[in-house]
Amino acid sequence: MVATTRAAAGKIQMELIDLFCGGGLFSFAARDAGMIPTFAVDNDAAPLNMYKLNFPGATVRCAELGPNKTEVELPPPTRNRHIHLSPECRQVSSANTSCTDSSNGEALLGWSIDLGVTHYSYSVETVDSSKTRRVVAAAVARHGSELVSSVFLDAASLGDPQTRRRLIIGRKGIIDRLKEAPGCEMVSVRMAFAEEGLEIPKEATHVKNSSAVDKNTLSNVRTIDQHAFTVCAARALSFCSADGTTKRSMSAQHSRVAMGFPKSLRLVGGCVELQRAIGNGVTFNTGRVIALAAMGKPITFKRKAPPATAAPTRALEDEEEELDLHKTVKYLLKRDRELRNRLADLEEALLFAEKKPRV
Repeated sequence: MVATTRAAAGKIQMELIDLFCGGGLFSFAARDAGMIPTFAVDNDAAPLNMYKLNFPGATVRCAELGPNKTEVELPPPTRNRHIHLSPECRQVSSANTSCTDSSNGEALLGWSIDLGVTHYSYSVETVDSSKTRRVVAAAVARHGSELVSSVFLDAASLGDPQTRRRLIIGRKGIIDRLKEAPGCEMVSVRMAFAEEGLEIPKEATHVKNSSAVDKNTLSNVRTIDQHAFTVCAARALSFCSADGTTKRSMSAQHSRVAMGFPKSLRLVGGCVELQRAIGNGVTFNTGRVIALAAMGKPITFKRKAPPATAAPTRALEDEEEELDLHKTVKYLLKRDRELRNRLADLEEALLFAEKKPRV
């Protein structure tokens, strides 16, 4: 009754079905944790080329998935088979303010959860928003809290060098293990790039996302001694100076590092295709801890959590100095604007005084 895959050491390992798989980032992370990716489906042929390159032994299908339109027959549920789903989430994202009808996105997420509960082990990954929470609440009402539970995970707290909050849905046992996961050392952009041997442009001290830079708040600019912003599918992050001036847009390899993946992840495709494949994926440690929780293994990280009573390190002191510098730059930019306005007022007053006829 149970389909199994045996490793060289003779141990039974869990197979993985990866739906809405994209370029295979979840499968890559799950394989690192010990799963065997055997079956994958996505409706976009471009990222599937990357999946096939990294998982030549898996069965890969290019087909539609969703309510009343699933075009492929899936492997049957077994106790040693985990199914993971990452349905398209643009319609249910709080960042998509232009979307006026999220019904299709909500239906797809609900369908994904309904499919997941038919398997012994499942996980669904999506964005955190009021719309997705509403769908999860409805699924709990349909199936019960033992079959549908959820947790919010932020990649930065799992050892990946970016902020990326995701809602993870699964059976209560898996979600409880994720909630009880130990802490992990925060990884900065500088640390991640140094470990991968990838050079940061020398003149770049900060990173930013694609939002327009507000010179008053610099809210979308962070020092490289912090973690980066969320890597998006539409546009890459950029290296910049403290005031937000772009020095270089991140390449696909840069985005890979920002997602926490090692160089053994093989990339294939053009710049736009690769950015979409990487930006639509799950970060390395997020995928890894989900797989570990699904297999009932202890959740461990490549990095160890720092001691609770550890004294401040030089790296932390440097980060504090960078933050102080950031605040100083913001203040100086504000004062510069104020002084320029004051100077303009004085020049106007002087011009008026010169034109005024003398008595």
